[in-house]
Amino acid sequence: MPKRVVIGGGRGCGKSTLAVSLFSFLRSMDVSVGLHEVDVYSDTHACLLGQKPWIKRRKKTKAWLDPTILRRVEEFRSDDHDWVIGDLPGKVTNPFLSRMVEPADAAILVFKDGGLPDAHKWLAFFMARKIPVLSFVLSEQGKESQLKFPFAGLEISTPHYIVRDLNREVKVDDDIRRVAVGLLTQLPAVDPKVGISLRTQQLVNG
Repeated sequence: MPKRVVIGGGRGCGKSTLAVSLFSFLRSMDVSVGLHEVDVYSDTHACLLGQKPWIKRRKKTKAWLDPTILRRVEEFRSDDHDWVIGDLPGKVTNPFLSRMVEPADAAILVFKDGGLPDAHKWLAFFMARKIPVLSFVLSEQGKESQLKFPFAGLEISTPHYIVRDLNREVKVDDDIRRVAVGLLTQLPAVDPKVGISLRTQQLVNG
């Protein structure tokens, strides 16, 4: 059964870079993984994957009624890869956000320095919909973060990661590997119906 994980967080925190980096890392390790930009308001993934230049990136506004939203959600829902990553829009007040996360089994929450208030709102959103948050990811962009573990007001029992330089470039490094391994090992603990494949076990064991 596919495991669907959404990545949420405020604007500009590196959600899309993390989503594409996790996808690229897992695929390089022969893990069956799908990637979906559930956020219909831009096409960041195409730019990150080198399919189009950043200067041609589409940014839509006032598109709440765009029928593309329902199509993107259905594509995320129907993807039959073992692992399916969904990249959400950056506003927790998006009126379609609840619909977007309906297929999700779990979430990863991303935030940056100064973004703890936003992180608390996203955490409340996921908790209200009974979507377990597998990990909190602090996106360090530039200077070293002044935030210390555990991040204030976020559950201490949930794994916390620092990922550096989530700045519009796909990363395949130890930071990403730690988040990926956490993803592969945590969801079965959250949902006992989810099994771990032999290939996943090999990746987790290094």
